[in-house]
Formats: sequence, structure tokens, C-alpha cells
Amino acid sequence: HGTTQGRRQPTFGVGLCGVAGWRLVVTPGKKALEIVNEEGPVASTVFDWESGSWTRLRFQVRKTGDASWRAEGRAWKDGTPEPADWPVHLDLVTEPVNGRPSAWGTPFSGTEISFDDLLVEKVSAGTP
Repeated sequence: HGTTQGRRQPTFGVGLCGVAGWRLVVTPGKKALEIVNEEGPVASTVFDWESGSWTRLRFQVRKTGDASWRAEGRAWKDGTPEPADWPVHLDLVTEPVNGRPSAWGTPFSGTEISFDDLLVEKVSAGTP
């Protein structure tokens, strides 16, 4: 949950696979939902964030083959149905490293960013 102040908006997201891993980021200034690594955005899709309302995020990294993995994410406004598809995804050719999950935000708007109901689950190989 975050709010806009003037033309400034917060950026927030969740991460998997530690500090050097992957993050699913809502970037309202770009109207984007992005998968980001330590070098910057590597995949994105259009996402219209609404100031002052809760936004739900789901992010997973799963094995898709003998030597392939996929990072995929989705976001939606609280109170609306969760999308069935994964609008932003990235195919990986190297095995993700083990690391802690994270939640983070950058309050560019100068207002608070709130997180609630965080849940981390193991995803089975091949799970869509």
C-alpha cells in the first residue's frame, strides 16, 4: 500500500533468491510491473497502479526443465480477482541461488509504504 504525493510515486516489490536474486517490482512512474536483478530491469509489462489502494503481488521462480527455470510475476488491485496468467516472466538458463525472500520499497513520494500478509511457499517443479 502506498500513495502518490504530487507527481512523485513510490516503488515497491518482493524478491526471491537473496540479495543477488530476482525482484518483482511495481514502478508506477513507468506504469510497469518489472522483474529486476542487480543490474536492473530484465522483463516488464504494463501495469496501472492505483494510489491509496492495496496492491497484491505474486512472484515465483520455478524449475521448468532439466536445466531451465522461470521467474514469473503478477500484480492486481486488492478486491479484484487474481489474474490467471503471469503477465511478466523471464526464462533463466542458470540455476537460481538459494537466498532469503524479501519485501522492500522506495518512498519517492515521501509517504509510507505498508506491507501486510506476506507468505512464502515452496513451488513444486513444473507447477504453473
